Amino acid sequence: MQFTAFQKYFPELAHAETRFFQIVKASDLPADMYYLEEMYCEDPNCDCRRVLFFVFSESEPKMLAAINFGLESEKFYARQSTAPSIHKPETRKGPFLDEKYPQSEYASAILDVVSSDILIDKAYVKRLQKHYKMTRKAAADQKAGRDTNPVSGNEKVGRNEPCPCGSGKKYKRCCMV
Repeated sequence: MQFTAFQKYFPELAHAETRFFQIVKASDLPADMYYLEEMYCEDPNCDCRRVLFFVFSESEPKMLAAINFGLESEKFYARQSTAPSIHKPETRKGPFLDEKYPQSEYASAILDVVSSDILIDKAYVKRLQKHYKMTRKAAADQKAGRDTNPVSGNEKVGRNEPCPCGSGKKYKRCCMV
């Protein structure tokens, strides 16, 4: 899987919708403002339906955790699974610390906060699913040489109007998803 930052294709929307959380006092995490940088797979042959979060804090210049999160149900990953038992559906759904990336001493505590406080927000998870689809479409458009200008979150487009991204589809079937 080749991951890219959501902000590569949608810088304004990424800036407006980046998720932050603040730790004021905790025994296992320093008091700080933390944020999740969303990364999505660009591989056109992959249907992983995952988001990779790179977690940073405002005071630390390095990535503190890399958390992989499957956006679909265990049933989805079970149907998709042809790999050996190391890729059990329950482990593919996530969230989990991604071993392919360096983790800080705070990674486990960050994973606990993200799992228990952030990923329980159904509206946020739905937004991540939307960002996944948008990124995949933008990556495919760029590879095909089509205009990759994204639809701004501020534009008002009727759901039955042609999508402003130029796909030829109705907005409700394209970038609105």
